[in-house]
Amino acid sequence: MVVDDQLGCGRSDKPDNPSLWTLDYFTAEIDQMREALGLQECHLFGSSWGGWLSIDYLCRSPQGIAKVVLASTLSNTVTFVEHCQRLIAALPAPHAEVHLAGDLDDPRYEAAEEAFTVRHVCRLDPFPECILKTIESLDGNRSTPR
Repeated sequence: MVVDDQLGCGRSDKPDNPSLWTLDYFTAEIDQMREALGLQECHLFGSSWGGWLSIDYLCRSPQGIAKVVLASTLSNTVTFVEHCQRLIAALPAPHAEVHLAGDLDDPRYEAAEEAFTVRHVCRLDPFPECILKTIESLDGNRSTPR
């Protein structure tokens, strides 16, 4: 089994070059990895963002993908956003209004995001270590919920 430590993730380089953060770049990385490892035929597993990337990769008709497994991902961003907007709108005041406004500089935004996270992302109290690490890796300057 080969696990891709994609550019910008885990222990990979984290360059500050916006031109690298594209689907074209990331799908090309998959091809480069397969070529470097001689993976003529392989199984593809995509979880979360990796699922989006896997779907895009498959739409490019690559050869040699025997099977694909998608987990915890989505295939329709428009539908996903619509559902999230409904969940956000149902948050208690003032979180819904603040979150929907999308002003990340609003001092209340972090509390609104935390309310969404606690209600719809992870209900465990306290958060497991893996969730805390993910939150910290998203933005090291943010406080951790709870």
